[in-house]
Amino acid sequence: SYEPTKSALDGRELLGRQLRYWRQERGMTQEQLAHNAGFDRSFLVEVENGRHSCTLDRLFDLASALDVDAHLLIATQGSSAADGFGV
Repeated sequence: SYEPTKSALDGRELLGRQLRYWRQERGMTQEQLAHNAGFDRSFLVEVENGRHSCTLDRLFDLASALDVDAHLLIATQGSSAADGFGV
């Protein structure tokens, strides 16, 4: 069975934190974001809690639903659009 590496787990946690930040910044509930992105709230909860990764397609769906650039969902603290991806 697949065992994720530490960096994969760190990436999941980063995505979860960024996703929660932008969702709250936009004043959206998990249900609203999941609906707008086209998938179940249970999946969103798993991603926000760092227990599930997502495909690039889903990352772009989430970014679109949040009206943010996709790189902001995986950017490290202090990153900006001018800094590139920050990872």
